[in-house]
Amino acid sequence: LSDKLIVDIGCGQRHGLALTSDGKVYAWGKNWEEYDSNESDSEDSDWNEIYLQNVSQFDKNTTYFDVRQVKHKLEKKKVVHIACGPSFNIVVTDKNKLYGWGNNMGRQISNDELYYYKYPRKIITLSDKIIKAVCGDEHTLALTSKGEMYAWGSNSYGELGVNSNQEPSGPIVVNIPEMGKVLDIVAYRSSSVAVGCDRIIYVWGHFYHDFWITTPFATKFSNIHDAFAHSMWGSMHNSSIVFTNTFKYIEDVLNILESLKAIFDDQLSNDLTILVEGQPIYVHKAILKIRCQYFK
Repeated sequence: LSDKLIVDIGCGQRHGLALTSDGKVYAWGKNWEEYDSNESDSEDSDWNEIYLQNVSQFDKNTTYFDVRQVKHKLEKKKVVHIACGPSFNIVVTDKNKLYGWGNNMGRQISNDELYYYKYPRKIITLSDKIIKAVCGDEHTLALTSKGEMYAWGSNSYGELGVNSNQEPSGPIVVNIPEMGKVLDIVAYRSSSVAVGCDRIIYVWGHFYHDFWITTPFATKFSNIHDAFAHSMWGSMHNSSIVFTNTFKYIEDVLNILESLKAIFDDQLSNDLTILVEGQPIYVHKAILKIRCQYFK
């Protein structure tokens, strides 16, 4: 790709995609089909151990260290957006068509009986322009230029945002009036996040251990990254959403990170001043002792 201009990159669990300025898609990584679920209807199969990953028309059980163009059904198309799940891919063309390939265990590509697609398969064509698509483990979200959000695939933890864990027969509009025009979307594992018209961050899906949210819930996070940092998937922070014994939840109004940020370099509350090249930095002894061995 040394002679190409890369405009976007997507990363799966063991594979990657690159989109170039001329609308071509390139893939590399593990193209592993450990178990051919299309040829088995055994009730004894352990579906949790099935791992399917197809980066399109290449040989199975092979790792591609060199980058190869994905040509099947896409060679004459101009792709404008790419997205990767752990073991599947979604792309959008300039004609507003979505294609997907790889693992389809959760029907995150198409709602038919095939568990994986070796080649890109056309999913849907929406009347409104698709400006972004994102992938979770087994669900997909798409955002249109009008701010409408579509969801399809697995809904085991409410990750589709349709106020239940029932799985619809195909892409469905996530209709939350208070969210208004959606500005941005993100999916990860069995969780979904969206930015509403007033820039409020909404979360739903499997965010907090044994609890899940089946309809988009407004938070006080300042950005999408904070939503995941405080989720069960984040290892650095505690959850900022507290659940009651009746499985209802309220937002914790005290965000420790935001509070610490507010007092950093604050001359009114500091108890120590450090000079760096003649410039004062107003700090707090207690925080320095907690964060740095030198000050203990």
